[in-house]
Amino acid sequence: MKNSKELHREFVTLVFDIIKMKNKLMSLFLEIYEREIYKEQGCRTIYEYGFKYARFSKEVIDKALRTLKHLQDKPCLKQAIETQGIHKVAMVATIATPETDKMLAGHVTNMSKATLFEFAKELRHGHEKCEAVRGKMKIELDEEMLEVFLRLKEKYAKGCSNGEALKVMLGKLVGYEVTDGSSENSVPGNGISQKISSTKTTDKSRKFAQPMDAAPTGLRPEQATLPELQPPKIPSRHILVATNQKILNKYQHKCAYPNCPNPPQQLHHRVPFAFNKSHDSVIPLCKIHHEFAHNGVIGYELSEPENWRLALAGRKTVFDQFYLGYRW
Repeated sequence: MKNSKELHREFVTLVFDIIKMKNKLMSLFLEIYEREIYKEQGCRTIYEYGFKYARFSKEVIDKALRTLKHLQDKPCLKQAIETQGIHKVAMVATIATPETDKMLAGHVTNMSKATLFEFAKELRHGHEKCEAVRGKMKIELDEEMLEVFLRLKEKYAKGCSNGEALKVMLGKLVGYEVTDGSSENSVPGNGISQKISSTKTTDKSRKFAQPMDAAPTGLRPEQATLPELQPPKIPSRHILVATNQKILNKYQHKCAYPNCPNPPQQLHHRVPFAFNKSHDSVIPLCKIHHEFAHNGVIGYELSEPENWRLALAGRKTVFDQFYLGYRW
C-alpha cells in the first residue's frame, strides 16, 4: 500500500498530465477548425464536433475561435497554446502585434496567470508609463559637457568608442565594470562583470618584507610568533531585521511599484546580491510585481519607483533566468 506522500505525488502528477493533454487537445482542435476536418467527420459545425469528441462547451469554443482570429500572423503565441493553454494566450491575443509576438509568447510562458493578467491589463488600458519596446536614446552634449565626457573617456575608457565609453562610465557609476563578456570573470548573459580588486605587492613593500620564518628583532626563532591572519569578512545574504524595517518604513509598508495597494511579499534586489554583495538596492514588492522585475518588464528599474516604466522587451540577467526556471 502506498503511503500518503506517494499518493499525493501521484495525484499531482496526474493533474499536470491532464492539464498538458487539455492544452494539446485545444491546439489540435483549432487546427481541425482551420483545415475544416470536422466536416469530413460528418459534423455540420465546429461546435457539434467539439462537443461530440471533447465535450467542449459553446463558451469555450467561442473563446478559442476569438483568440485564434487574433493569432493568424502570430505563430509564436499560436504555438504557445499547446503548452500554456488557450486561457493564458487569450489574455494577450488582442494586444499582440507581429513585432511583439515572440516577446509576448515568452511572457506567457514565464509568468503566472495572475501576473500575466496584471501585465496585460496595464498594456491594454494604455498605461501612461508604458513602453512597448525599449528604444535607443540620443543625447546631445554642449561644449562643457563634451569636454567632461572626453576627460572621463580618457581616464576610464581610453581607446573605446563613444558608446562603449558611456557604458563603462555608467557601469562605474552603479558599481559595475561593463565588459564585452570576454573576461573570464564576467557573468554570462548580461555583459556585466563584478569588479575584482587584487592586492599587488610593490617594490617598496618587498624591500621591508621579512620571510615567514624570520624572527622579529630581539627574539630568538623559537620565541617568534606569526601574526594571526583574519579571514576576509563576507557580507551575509540574510537581511537584518533593522535593515528590513528601515526598507519597509521607507515605502510605508506597501509594494514599491507605482499605484500598487498590495502589501510587500518579497524583498527584491534590483542589483543581484551576487554582483556586489550589498543590500543597498533592496526594494519591497508584492508577488506579482516581483515577477514583473524578474521578467524584465520594469524599465529603469535601478532608479526610484516613480521613474519606472512598463517595458515589453525588458532585459533579464542570468539570475533572472535562474529564478524563472526554478520558480516554474
